[in-house]
Amino acid sequence: MGSAAPTRVQLERGVVDITVQVAGGGAAAGTGIVVGSDGVILTNHHVIEGSTVIRVREVRTNRRWVAEVLGYDRTGDIGVIRVRNAPPLRTARLGDSARVRVGDPVIAVGNANGSGGRAEISRGVVSVLKRTIRVEGAFGETERLTGVIQTTTRLAPGESGGPLYSASGRVIGMNSAASFTVAQGFAIPINRALAVVRQVRAGRGSATVHIGPTAFLGVRIDRRDPGGGGAVLSGVVDGSPAQAAGLRGGDTVVSLDGTRVVSGSGLAGLIGRRRPGDVVRVTWTDSTGATRTAEVTLTEGPTA
Repeated sequence: MGSAAPTRVQLERGVVDITVQVAGGGAAAGTGIVVGSDGVILTNHHVIEGSTVIRVREVRTNRRWVAEVLGYDRTGDIGVIRVRNAPPLRTARLGDSARVRVGDPVIAVGNANGSGGRAEISRGVVSVLKRTIRVEGAFGETERLTGVIQTTTRLAPGESGGPLYSASGRVIGMNSAASFTVAQGFAIPINRALAVVRQVRAGRGSATVHIGPTAFLGVRIDRRDPGGGGAVLSGVVDGSPAQAAGLRGGDTVVSLDGTRVVSGSGLAGLIGRRRPGDVVRVTWTDSTGATRTAEVTLTEGPTA
């Protein structure tokens, strides 16, 4: 005889709703998985992208806290946050994604449509392993995710970052994307996500994993620019380090600390490796074609 199916109480253990205030006055919602009793929560990067304030609600108890960003892997769509001033939290029951097979029954749980309250539960099976997909971030950029678990679960907006359970109630994936025309969900294997959590906890940054708050220059990239000749700016944020340095819309940033900048994403990547308080040397060409350079102190900004 097999083990009993997990109950709703078991499925909601270690699950939180996440709501964020986004730079520019917007808002977004998602789901998170408590992976540390000290308040460490796993979610998708795209859930917290652009966030200035992150709020967390424990589904089972309705307790609420503010959270801070510990780190993230933008290319892997993995975010790690921690609630502030919380008592020890109940963690989710974690499984082993290496043991997942096509045809395995699975259960997806999340904050459907960002409505809060009881978690939405969707059942299905694993249909494909090691799938490659493209996902869209909060600001229209796309990332390529490899090795994801494809399922027949039906997911709604707001369920990103929530757990994908095995039939025994162990988390084997983190729901990250869906097709909204058919019952088709995609999840990052939990083993991969937890490896990023461990790296963030250890404070080991890398080319893909950012540790701590996001450094902020305060430039707006012209998304129509094809790249190749620098990062063309559509404008700068009022009161930002970029504005104080004299940068403005129409300028093209060509290097940062002597490293050539070829595109807006390249500039974002270089700034992403810095920390708030770092002093960087920015070189740009202005609308007259003149080259200018300034030393700029980066501040803390929205999650990149």
